[in-house]
Amino acid sequence: MTEEDSPSKGSPAWILCEDLLVRIKEELISEAMRALDRELKSGNIRVNGSLITSAEQDKENEQSLFLINHLIKERQSMHERYNRYMSESNERYDAETISRIDALKRFMLSVDAIALLMDYVNVIDSWIKDISIEVKPSSISDILTKTSESNDKRRELIDFVSKRRRFLDEHVVGSEEYAILSKIAQSQRA
Repeated sequence: MTEEDSPSKGSPAWILCEDLLVRIKEELISEAMRALDRELKSGNIRVNGSLITSAEQDKENEQSLFLINHLIKERQSMHERYNRYMSESNERYDAETISRIDALKRFMLSVDAIALLMDYVNVIDSWIKDISIEVKPSSISDILTKTSESNDKRRELIDFVSKRRRFLDEHVVGSEEYAILSKIAQSQRA
């Protein structure tokens, strides 16, 4: 089935393209929140006070985003603070210290992953503005190609999504959309 044969054929391509990016953005935010939740449950992040107490989903999401933004803000200083421990040879440390350093490395990888996901969210926010003025192209593929060809971060995001079949398997994107993203990513790699 081609893009023109899709069930949303009557909708303008720029609207379909915006919808696609919004779904990807929401999944990226959810993935960042899941990574934060794993760090909270593992004890690598502790929240003092009553920050996460609400049973309401919106409030919990808002609080998670607050924590994520705080982690991203502190990310560079955390790297500076802990890099010497993570780059030294473990030979001089006892088993407990080595275990703590390994946990710190995993934590910093999670923080870096969260930062990357949220960076992609910001890329999508500016991208949607550019897509909304692309009313002439008649296909999602044309719009994504045109609006990403001179932007490294957008091309990186297309590549990121195209390499994660999970976006398709979890119905974040449809099979046609996934094929479009994969084709664009492949052509950009060439």
